[in-house]
Amino acid sequence: ENRFGYEEVVWLLLLGDLPTQDQLDKFRAVLAEARELPDEFIEDMIMKAPSPNIMNKVARSVLALYSYDNNPDDLSIENVLRQSIKLIAQIPTIMSYAYQVKRRAYDHKSMYIHQNDKALSTAESILHTIRSDRKFTDEEAKILDLCMIIHADHGGGNNSTFTTRCITSTGTDTYSAIAAGIGSLKGPKHGGANIQVHNMIADLKKPSATRQTRARWRTISPRSFIKRRATEQALSTVWVTQYILFPTRAPYS
Repeated sequence: ENRFGYEEVVWLLLLGDLPTQDQLDKFRAVLAEARELPDEFIEDMIMKAPSPNIMNKVARSVLALYSYDNNPDDLSIENVLRQSIKLIAQIPTIMSYAYQVKRRAYDHKSMYIHQNDKALSTAESILHTIRSDRKFTDEEAKILDLCMIIHADHGGGNNSTFTTRCITSTGTDTYSAIAAGIGSLKGPKHGGANIQVHNMIADLKKPSATRQTRARWRTISPRSFIKRRATEQALSTVWVTQYILFPTRAPYS
């Protein structure tokens, strides 16, 4: 469907059913309001201690949010739900700002700290804060929204979810558990594999590399079919060809 669905999926995973339109509108407003980080957090926790790895910085920042919570160790359902909603809203903001600080500290590029726009969806807000000019296309935002949806529910079998469940079984706080899960996700055999994909795409821009590799799949993730359809649609547009894959070549040439 031609709409943003990530917020609906978040509601579904938290509460067990899909929201009504009124519930969804209110939930989107709650998430938009909760994106803001505590006073001085950006300067004290993100800008003063940059990291070359964004997931490392996100994990450290999540741990630091413990100190800004007036009731961090309360494990009641109501309190954990409150903490979870705030983290779901704040982690994209942390990620975007950590990326901007990393650009300045390690890539020697300009840093832009943009305020969140509460009228935007989560996917749109990420692109709005991570881009220097705050510009993005609707298609870019819809593809990012799709990626977040199909990666949202992992059940209990993957490493990061298992890590989080293992740690919560000790009765520790929400921030420690989520930070540990992010630490697991960072590994190159788990979520950290994404950086390998990024590097591979960068290599594919080199004419000498395009004929040297071929993917061989032993198993196929159901998510790959959804991503493939979205990719095929995106490949027909100018921005993917021009800015992401082959700036000087036509697709598949």
